Amino acid sequence: MTQPREQVCIERMAQGGDGVGHLADGRVVFVPRSLPGDLLEIRLVRQKKTFARGEIVRVLEASKARTESQCGFFRLGCGGCQYWHTSYELELGFKSTAARETIERISGLELPQAQLVASPQAHHYRNRVTFHLRSKGRSGAKLGFFAEGSHDVVTVDNCLVAQPIINEARNLLFALLGGLEEAELVIETASTRSVVAILTSARPIKDVARLRSALSALVERSDLIAGVRVVDASSRWAVGDIEIDAERVLATPPISGHRLPAGHFRQANDAVNALLVGHVRELVGRLGRPRVLELFCGAGNIAFALADVVSSLVGVEGDRHTTRAAQAMAEAAGLSTFEFIVGDLAQGFGGIVEAALEDFDVLVLDPPRQGASAICEEIVARQFSGSIVYVSCDPACLGRDLKILAQGGWQLEALSFFDMFARTSHIETVAALRSR
Repeated sequence: MTQPREQVCIERMAQGGDGVGHLADGRVVFVPRSLPGDLLEIRLVRQKKTFARGEIVRVLEASKARTESQCGFFRLGCGGCQYWHTSYELELGFKSTAARETIERISGLELPQAQLVASPQAHHYRNRVTFHLRSKGRSGAKLGFFAEGSHDVVTVDNCLVAQPIINEARNLLFALLGGLEEAELVIETASTRSVVAILTSARPIKDVARLRSALSALVERSDLIAGVRVVDASSRWAVGDIEIDAERVLATPPISGHRLPAGHFRQANDAVNALLVGHVRELVGRLGRPRVLELFCGAGNIAFALADVVSSLVGVEGDRHTTRAAQAMAEAAGLSTFEFIVGDLAQGFGGIVEAALEDFDVLVLDPPRQGASAICEEIVARQFSGSIVYVSCDPACLGRDLKILAQGGWQLEALSFFDMFARTSHIETVAALRSR
């Protein structure tokens, strides 16, 4: 069936990095890799009653914001990034405006003027990358990222947003992965000069002995790759050292020389992480050595940065290995008023935290992408009267949760955007709220 074509002028950017225009019949159309001011011939690839999605056939008149992509893989269709076709300065404006509009529309709130913090580096900043491995017939194995709008893999052997040691490790490991049909390869920095890798396959790996031998030899002779963990449908094993320096994960490690398990959550941009955590520290520090409850605390990335500005802190995290590591660091650093608890926060925190909410002055929330609606509903139900600092990686979910909190009596005082993922559509937001 022939897909219909139309001309469309792009008016603005949406959250997620698509340009937004209107079709001749008045429906909204979302077009990837477009920019405000573009006049395009597009192909309609998906149509609904009130909106459509299109892809660019030809650029009839280019936006003044459009530039030649510095990334050749973006030109080949790689979908890992969304903003290589404009300058970094304009990208910041486009995606912070889109994030603000999304939060405002969903929350129904009038937002305060927001601070915008750029990434000091727009290239080679990522400390952790997930590559997709796919092997299909004569085309052979590909290791890279999904193409825009599909699960086809575009081979990427020198990603411009990954730290150089990650690209180097990717190429060394790819040479050993022949015979695998489908897998995911996570590579993350373990120190300033080394990485660890985690290879995951939903299917059994056919020649495990060969792969183990090859990886062992690589780790033994390479100073770059400290260790590799392999997980498939029938086995789980590792070669080398698969722990990482705490300094690679935490903005302010409480002690030096501590190691953390690889494969757990960490912020992708070291420099922006330090700026974001510093901002949270400033917000909390203004409140006069408060008692803090931090939910979704991870290994203590935010918590340990607050050590000298709070009187006590209880952190809750779902992963027991991460929680155990955080508690061990707190004890080794002599932080006797810090406690880290394992708890599944998906349905709220009732039954996890023994202390009453009245025992805390500040709640710090740093949830995963789906947000913390159950937590926010519980905060309202339990009539917490202190301050809230909410760190979000999804503007839509933040808008939903701010609406819950606003209806429960909290007022949004400050909003800041941090560009943790330069050249992509993603942006981190920090919201500060106080009870009315």
